[in-house]
Amino acid sequence: MAKGRIGVMTGGGDTTALNATLKGVALEVEKAGCETIGIQWGWAGMLSGGTAVKLPADAIDENRGGTIIRSSRTNLRKVENGMEQAVQRIADLKLDGFVAIGGDDTLTVGTALGEAAHSTPVNCVTKTIDNDVGANAPADQPLNFEQIKNYYCPGFITAAQWLGVQTAALRTTAYSHGRIMALETMGRTAGWLALSTAYGCPDAIVLPEVKTDISKLAEIAAEAYERQKHAVIVIAEGAEFEGAEQRGDGEVDAFGHKKLEGSSAWAAEQVKESLGGVVVNHVIPAYLQRCGSPRPLDRDMAIQLGREAAKATLEGRRNAVACPMRYGDSLRAQMLPINEALVRRVDGAIVPRVVDERLYDAERLRINDAGWEYFRPLLGEPDAPYESAALEPVS
Repeated sequence: MAKGRIGVMTGGGDTTALNATLKGVALEVEKAGCETIGIQWGWAGMLSGGTAVKLPADAIDENRGGTIIRSSRTNLRKVENGMEQAVQRIADLKLDGFVAIGGDDTLTVGTALGEAAHSTPVNCVTKTIDNDVGANAPADQPLNFEQIKNYYCPGFITAAQWLGVQTAALRTTAYSHGRIMALETMGRTAGWLALSTAYGCPDAIVLPEVKTDISKLAEIAAEAYERQKHAVIVIAEGAEFEGAEQRGDGEVDAFGHKKLEGSSAWAAEQVKESLGGVVVNHVIPAYLQRCGSPRPLDRDMAIQLGREAAKATLEGRRNAVACPMRYGDSLRAQMLPINEALVRRVDGAIVPRVVDERLYDAERLRINDAGWEYFRPLLGEPDAPYESAALEPVS
């Protein structure tokens, strides 16, 4: 068993469950009589001149969102001698193990560091509100939810619940003013958040996984409007439409991702033109989706995952990831080999997990029964759809 110091870092976009994961790591490390060292500013803290701090468990508030040791989108694989600098930092800080917490980009670097730092165990915990790290159940077999690797990513539940509430809330304004409201969710290549807004009962959901004919969206919106004199539609930021280019300003981050913008605005304008005379508004909540405090299930699972990752690291295990796994109607934290839990390309990069097509009705642009079953252990049973009172006209 490793003794001494265990390093931990958080990378990429923040979520509400990061501090809870850090809490779990620190609690398990202290239980073993070791010291937790927090690497500040993500992978930037593992470069020469990076900063690190002592991270006792009692300094971490698991009910507060964000990350106490901060984050960045630094990509060590794109920095000259970046991996060599990180290995040297492990030696300089006298780390006996390391836990990387992040999404597909952060964990791509984490797995590379684990392979480069031969004498130091490196393990991972997923985090992303996009829920796009893990592996779906085998597509060539009947859908079995217990075969999903990394059932969900900490931070996703809180964001999904918030979006469900906001989707339902938009309907009151849409109804009051006889409008169509288009809500844009985060989700570059994976539409898990968009799909989760089914809990807010939208009339249509557009995912990045399926290139959608804008006329189909307009038709569904028109049918809903004819029936109820208002409508709510949800569009993931990475949604693509037939005959239209994916929208963005060309700017890319350290991992080569293009900044996306304008998807919901463009779609809203097309629907407006199609319907003629109907007011169509779009709403982009942006960072509001990822901030605030974690919901209890997110928080408690994140703590468990942090503890499991720290325990495995202390035991000398390497190249594994802490995953929530489904057993019946319950979820449990479990360590899995990285190559079993995550899909990787030949260059080592982790492939984002997209929405399993079996959870979505692409023809009607809505969740299906299997989709509801996926979300049930995470978000519970859905509320009854919003219904307006039947008012009798005066003759």
